[in-house]
Amino acid sequence: MRRRSFLVAILLLIVAGLIISLRWQRSRFPLPAAVPHRPQLVIVIIIDQFPNDYLDRFRPYFVARGFNMLLSGARFTTCRYNYAINSTGPGHATLATGAYADMHGIVGNDWFDRSLARMVNCVEDANTKIVATDKGPADSPGASPHYLMNTTLGDELRMASGFQARVVAVSLKDRAAVLSGGHTANAVYWYQTASGSFVSSTYYMSALPSWVAKFNAHSPAGGYCGKGWQALPETPGAQGTFSQFAPGRGEPCPDPRFLEWLNSTPYMNEIELDFALAAIRNEHLGQGPATDLLTISLSANDYVGHAFGPYSPQVSDTTLRTDRALADFFTKLDQTVGLGNVWIALSADHGVAPTPQFIREHHLGLGLFTGTGLKDSIEAALVSRPKRFEEKTDSP
Repeated sequence: MRRRSFLVAILLLIVAGLIISLRWQRSRFPLPAAVPHRPQLVIVIIIDQFPNDYLDRFRPYFVARGFNMLLSGARFTTCRYNYAINSTGPGHATLATGAYADMHGIVGNDWFDRSLARMVNCVEDANTKIVATDKGPADSPGASPHYLMNTTLGDELRMASGFQARVVAVSLKDRAAVLSGGHTANAVYWYQTASGSFVSSTYYMSALPSWVAKFNAHSPAGGYCGKGWQALPETPGAQGTFSQFAPGRGEPCPDPRFLEWLNSTPYMNEIELDFALAAIRNEHLGQGPATDLLTISLSANDYVGHAFGPYSPQVSDTTLRTDRALADFFTKLDQTVGLGNVWIALSADHGVAPTPQFIREHHLGLGLFTGTGLKDSIEAALVSRPKRFEEKTDSP
């Protein structure tokens, strides 16, 4: 009897200890008050050529509701692509599918197709046509994800919801929009520099919706005619005007020359985000029975980065202007859908290396490597010894 009482007492002490331990653990690691509600809209923002260190280097100059709002959430700083060559096509395909090129098939922006005996683009599709108006397709070839061998986040969302979820992708580049949108997207739009308008492909639609035609008719680029690219007062290391388009006598605006100039300025992010807001309103994103998805790939940062390098005042100003453009976008998004109903993710398709001149000036290396000499040497070696790869002995 005493033994049983002793065991019961020990058991009660153990249980009491466990209760105290659990309460202590809960006080240290409180459980969430409730399971997070289902978002009405998920927005994935991909900035083309945006190294992670930009978020730290330029943070003192960010406004409250731009990048700083995103930095107040979860941030993963050690993410790496496990492949050597980063570029727009593979980067967007990897982000959209969660797979690498050996699985999703997008090994580059372009590659040599032995069956066609020529180079192909990662989203070209001879069976499609460009859709540039609300009247029907044009004669020029369109684009599609037919080279993409995996499903995207949007594809999975569509299938999981019985195709009630709406998926829309927007970019300046066709490959960024197509590979982000995936196979089953409701709409995919990209910017056609030659016409200064947003277009699509017959893979997704037979004609542009009336709201897109109306957006294009108002000439989104026209509002920047006569406006030079001038540095913000707070942009570090920058002063004055970076570039100004000078039209010829009697030259209309916007015309092809102006559109080409505008394409490499941060103003293009403003145009693209305005279009994304119009897509949210007119495609009724965040208003349906299932979670919708909008992907936005900002390409202007890549154009500026390639032209001037990551440590240039132009890139500094573009980064700050991107921050302000996003802040304006988030404010209007809050008024449209409500930020409490939206989940937002930010990433980049790839980073960038310093320019050869910067590398030489700071004694970081030789600064310049061209693949021409290496390519010529390899091809010469292959041509001079063709039998090396043909002579194979049969093993017993």
